[in-house]
Amino acid sequence: QHCDWHNPFKRRARQTIMAGAAASAPPAATSESVSPERKVPSWLFYALALLAGARLFLVAPEAARFGPAWPLLRSFRLGRQGPVRVRTSRALRSEEQHWFEVLNEDAGALPESERIVILYWGSVFLETAHGLHVVLNRLGYESAIVDGNSDHRRDPRLHILLGANFMKFLPENFIVYQMEQKTSKWITPQYESTMRRAKCVWDFSPANVEHWQAKGYTAAYVPLPVVTETVIETQQRYQGHPLAALSNDSSPASAAADATEAPESVVEQWDKTRPIDVLFYGAPNHHRAKIRKQLEEAAEGKDLKILFSMHYSLFGKRREAAIQRAKVVLNLHYYEGASLEVHRIHHLLAHGKAIVSERSADPRLDEVYEKRGAVFFASEESLVADVLALLEDSNTRLRLEQNSLGLAQELAWDTERLETGMKLATTTR
Repeated sequence: QHCDWHNPFKRRARQTIMAGAAASAPPAATSESVSPERKVPSWLFYALALLAGARLFLVAPEAARFGPAWPLLRSFRLGRQGPVRVRTSRALRSEEQHWFEVLNEDAGALPESERIVILYWGSVFLETAHGLHVVLNRLGYESAIVDGNSDHRRDPRLHILLGANFMKFLPENFIVYQMEQKTSKWITPQYESTMRRAKCVWDFSPANVEHWQAKGYTAAYVPLPVVTETVIETQQRYQGHPLAALSNDSSPASAAADATEAPESVVEQWDKTRPIDVLFYGAPNHHRAKIRKQLEEAAEGKDLKILFSMHYSLFGKRREAAIQRAKVVLNLHYYEGASLEVHRIHHLLAHGKAIVSERSADPRLDEVYEKRGAVFFASEESLVADVLALLEDSNTRLRLEQNSLGLAQELAWDTERLETGMKLATTTR
């Protein structure tokens, strides 16, 4: 009677309990002897439900293999009930399964004592965890990826925390890889307390590093890794790129800078594989909705397909397919005063995309991508007009794709900053 029948896990658990009670009940009483009705105590139901949930979380690294119950149970653990949250968790789960297929089979198991542990919270950080794992191993640091819901409080090994502001358990010895905007609502007093406890803080933005250093934190600029496997897959896919024919190499990234006039028929054939003219994916806010409205109004009457996914529905393989089918991908800020969202930019570079972004509050970070011609920067006022012009100018768009993949190749093998961050962590306190 206390069961939430809209909750499939609780409903199944209570049905199991009731079935067991019915099977063990004595034969029906006669009219001469009527026994009182037997009820399952509510405390027993809740105790069994908690035990079932606890058993699942104790094996969190392997939980992605438990089937549909896993995202639902994780949403309960975080206090996120309701149909919208459940759908979000299931969408994220496809992303998690995708990367677990890429990782080593023993990545979720307890690593050897000398290994670095990469703790990630949630599927949104798993892609970064994989890229970090590859680069650390390239530097000679053996590492393993472990779900951040597991308890590592008494583990003396060095941990790198991705999503530390959401973690319930913190290890003794750790680095915080800080990926929030400094104006984000997730920069809470508790999170700053976690950063103070860390051996050092890595940040994706030079401006953010100065901000943390001014607060007395030990901080270093460590660019987010580019996933090498994605770059290699794109190189193979881009053997048919219009600019690849202009170079002796099959990769468009090696084409000469002055050899960018591809035949019109080749460009048309290439663009047929990209039916989405403009793509954006991310959390909704007023600023992004405003840009969307302006773009749709400016494109009215033109044969353009504009896709804005702002309802947490584009993850995993669906996101990858949308990116590959897009001609231009937008990067729009969520927070005012934001640094460049390189967690989004790097993944698009690895796919060799033509990226249009607003300028950020960190000019030095913008310069890394602008001086290589890998990202087209526009002001808020000119962004819509610049996007429409880029769709018309196929050669400029192809050069952006060329430069994008070229920079991704460099970033995928650039280990200098990460090595500096590791030395800072191992020599601090």
